[in-house]
Amino acid sequence: TRPSPASGTKVEVRDLFFNTPARKKFLKSDSSENFHIINVLTKQALAHPCTGFSLHIDGRLNMELERASGLKERISQIYGGQFVEGLVEQICQKDRLSLHIFLSKEGNWRGSRSHQFIFVNGRPVKDPSLGHAVYGAIPGMPSGRHPVFFIYIETVPGALDVNVHPQKEEVRFEDKDAIYRSIRAAAGEAYFSGGVSLPGGPGAENGSVNAGGERRANGPFSASGYQEGNGISPPALIVSEELFFEQEFKKARVFIRLGEMFYAYSEGGGVTLLDQHAAHERVMYEKLLTNIGLNPGQFLFPRTLELAPAWREAVLAHRELLFDLGFEIEDFGGEGLLLRGAPEEFCKKEDLDYTGLLTDMALELMEEKASSGSKKEELKKNVAARLACHSSVRGSDILSGQELKELLDALEKCEDPGHCPHGRPTRIELGLDELKRMFKRK
Repeated sequence: TRPSPASGTKVEVRDLFFNTPARKKFLKSDSSENFHIINVLTKQALAHPCTGFSLHIDGRLNMELERASGLKERISQIYGGQFVEGLVEQICQKDRLSLHIFLSKEGNWRGSRSHQFIFVNGRPVKDPSLGHAVYGAIPGMPSGRHPVFFIYIETVPGALDVNVHPQKEEVRFEDKDAIYRSIRAAAGEAYFSGGVSLPGGPGAENGSVNAGGERRANGPFSASGYQEGNGISPPALIVSEELFFEQEFKKARVFIRLGEMFYAYSEGGGVTLLDQHAAHERVMYEKLLTNIGLNPGQFLFPRTLELAPAWREAVLAHRELLFDLGFEIEDFGGEGLLLRGAPEEFCKKEDLDYTGLLTDMALELMEEKASSGSKKEELKKNVAARLACHSSVRGSDILSGQELKELLDALEKCEDPGHCPHGRPTRIELGLDELKRMFKRK
């Protein structure tokens, strides 16, 4: 008998376009195409933890995953132990359906949907409606932020149809409503078992939460903490689902907070509505691009970060660009990166998720289509826009009158004060004439 071959399968790809050279011109940059290759392998590795995988690109080992004992270990192999610590696990069994969910803990959000995976009977699939079930289970999800989740669905083969998509990326369930409800319930149990902060719970003595989900610190800017003559600007008036009215002391400009992220103010010529997040985004975006008013910061102890292979390769390939934006990054071997410095505005945020930050930057970097001239400048602008979003104030952040004044002063100095980097308006002005027309007085 012939000896059996070594266990495992080796797939080698080379001279892919030898007989179809015309298609080669439609390829993106090497880093973008490598990302797609790594992404396919990553999905297969997540779906089959008991199988080992290794990936060589241009003769260099890019990814090597040993056989894992289970799903949690496989996620850790790819994204690192620090990433897994930010997840909570939930296992549910009901009738013919089995669910195994890993969901991000409260506050462990991302700026994109890049870390959202759904697997059905070991097959990676795309299904936005099932992802929507997770969003529905998380109350108060901040605008523009997205949860991390890995959803593993196991059901009997007769309960689904896998032949509904040319690339087998979609499936049709016999009872999709039941799947949706089960995922929403399981995600809700996972989320609330992960230590969600609720009003009146642990930490409530350091602040209060109104009905709109806004947290107010018991400090010098609270109603009880303000004292006339203490040199601190009083806070803005707040109009929300639960109203907070605080007296203004001889201020020329009065700010009224509307909902979660808007302020209204008047300077005598009508009324202006301000989006605090969009306004701060514009200020930070122009600081990052020009390096004017952007102070470099160094960590006393460099941060060691673990990124998935695709993200790590993209970050290392563009270290010079990131250095121009204020980030000092080194290769730490394996899946590790060493972050030695960042702009001071980022260093001040003690709870900033640098792993998520670098992942979002990597996603933008991997969309690079060329490596010279205006394309590089355009890439820098796109990365700066993502960075500006991470460093800007959130809708739940309540600013004092002085902080709002400083924000408006900085906004006026911007090249385009009317729009955030993504094109949304930072403010909307309603003049007196327009107000009169709205009230049919003109």
